[in-house]
Amino acid sequence: MNDVPRWAQDAAQPFLRAGWTVADVLHALNTRPDGSPWLNSAFAHGTHDWATHRLSAWVDGHGQPRAPRTAVVTQQSAQMRQQQAKRAAEVDAMRATRSGRQAQHAQRARQMLAAASPAAARSMQAPQPQEVERKPADRWERERRDQQAAAAIADGVIAEKDWEPPVEDEPVSPQTVALARARTRARLERERAQSRESTL
Repeated sequence: MNDVPRWAQDAAQPFLRAGWTVADVLHALNTRPDGSPWLNSAFAHGTHDWATHRLSAWVDGHGQPRAPRTAVVTQQSAQMRQQQAKRAAEVDAMRATRSGRQAQHAQRARQMLAAASPAAARSMQAPQPQEVERKPADRWERERRDQQAAAAIADGVIAEKDWEPPVEDEPVSPQTVALARARTRARLERERAQSRESTL
């Protein structure tokens, strides 16, 4: 009670007994429950009637003090943390789903290449060098996938219609990029070969 003005102590006692802090009482003396500031009053400032009038706005229909400002802020903070945790869990679940779909597309690409091209199958079955830190999209991995895809296309056993890329709202996998790059390279090689033959 030491920080509550003397003229407001009697009016503040029911609120302090209900768990309000001194800061809650001072806030209520200057702010309405809806958050708007008190602008004027029918009573003289700094009197018992003035404090009673302003604090009465913070009483519910049963004559009991409402939840203090500190309790409301604490509850709102807890709800915000719960919402943030929920959104984070949803994002993690979405990423896990996309990662699983990407792995399925990668497995399908390997199966198609192995079934369509003996050269690609031998390349995939060959032991790979050990790496201290493996990065799925590093240069060596991209070149190996390019070679597998190019071998299948050069054999003429995989055409563009045989490959169904992921839907547009999913991330493009490294395998899809490698296959598209290999198709372009194989097409250019064929066009160059045809051009050389036509000039002979």
